[in-house]
Amino acid sequence: MLLNYLYSRHNDKTYTDIEKGVVSDNYTIEKIQVPGKKFEFHFSSSNPNAGEHNGYIYYDALNKIAFLQTEEYMPSTSESGSAELYRHYLSIDSTGNVVSSQEKEGGFFENAVLLKNELKPFQKWSDSTEKIYLKHFGKRKFNFECLNPFSGIGNPTGGSPCYIWDGDGYYTIVFKNEMLKIKMPCESGALFFSADTDYRIGLYYYERLEDDIAFLVYAKNYEQDQLYMIKRK
Repeated sequence: MLLNYLYSRHNDKTYTDIEKGVVSDNYTIEKIQVPGKKFEFHFSSSNPNAGEHNGYIYYDALNKIAFLQTEEYMPSTSESGSAELYRHYLSIDSTGNVVSSQEKEGGFFENAVLLKNELKPFQKWSDSTEKIYLKHFGKRKFNFECLNPFSGIGNPTGGSPCYIWDGDGYYTIVFKNEMLKIKMPCESGALFFSADTDYRIGLYYYERLEDDIAFLVYAKNYEQDQLYMIKRK
């Protein structure tokens, strides 16, 4: 644990919390503030014009506009006071600005296709030749409840997987031959030494190399989804 802590402090010298903004020689990665708590994941099978991929981000290559659908529950204006589901259909330009927001789909995605997630279902996180790789996992909090053999009893599905360690992932993103070094939350289900399959990452990565941009989505259950954009300085 001490060695893990010391190595984390060493990596803090070159890796930056993604919320603070991260830069390389020519590029920056910044957070895009969008309304809504959860992002809608789309399947190409539900839209014949969406292309062959599934994902969060639609893209109109002609107008260089990205589209994102979000949703959130908000207090109802009716007398019942129950929460209502609100949807937001957002258009984002090549500089990362939300240029329009509407509450109904109305053919919103008809001229766009779903971008391909560049991260594989079984990503080799420790492989430095990948577009995104995990340089280090810094352990912060040990979840003792994961050691309880009765955890999940009473839940018909057995409950969600329990991740023993909460911590920080030190990721290197390789974009246009430049490295963006980010730090963001990560979890591991391994007690001691983590393999690639032990991590709960929650990342989705979409590139538009010809337009000099990329998008990073951070999406986990029960947490606020986040959207980040890589672009030229």
